[in-house]
Amino acid sequence: YSKVGAAGLWQFMPSSARIYMRLDELVDDRRDPWTSTDAAARHLRDDYTVLGSWPLALTAYNHGRSGIARGMEKTGSSNLPELIARYKHKNFGFASRNFYAEFLAASDVEKAYRAKAGNKTGEILAFDTVETKHYVPYETLRRLCGADDAIFRKLNPAYRPEVIEGKLYVPPGHIIRVPAGR
Repeated sequence: YSKVGAAGLWQFMPSSARIYMRLDELVDDRRDPWTSTDAAARHLRDDYTVLGSWPLALTAYNHGRSGIARGMEKTGSSNLPELIARYKHKNFGFASRNFYAEFLAASDVEKAYRAKAGNKTGEILAFDTVETKHYVPYETLRRLCGADDAIFRKLNPAYRPEVIEGKLYVPPGHIIRVPAGR
């Protein structure tokens, strides 16, 4: 969690998260790397569709789609370098101005790593998915699939502590991950 309320691998703010995934008193899908990665890809696709360029879409991921659109309107430009140079707004600060450059730098580091280390991957966590039909205690799901607590939590990281502790139940229609073959 960030100091401004963003959470998870892709640092979704609650307002954006609710558009692309579940975020409520039972589940915070921002903490789920599978669900949040799919949501981040859809979010970027939507930013690109509205803004028309990947540099603007990636900057909007940090600053917000409407903030970038306002900057484009105020500057009369859809060119990111011009927007950075000419758009003056208190919320369009260092992080937003540098987000695209930081993305390119991270991409370069990743490419250089792969060139040096090859395409080695860590152990793959194999799983199957099951959809709940009713409210079910978390512990019941864990016990029925035969997973130990650490593996079940790793496969299902979005559940709030109240669900894990049994105070609230896993909701109907929710996809859970279980060890492959279970």
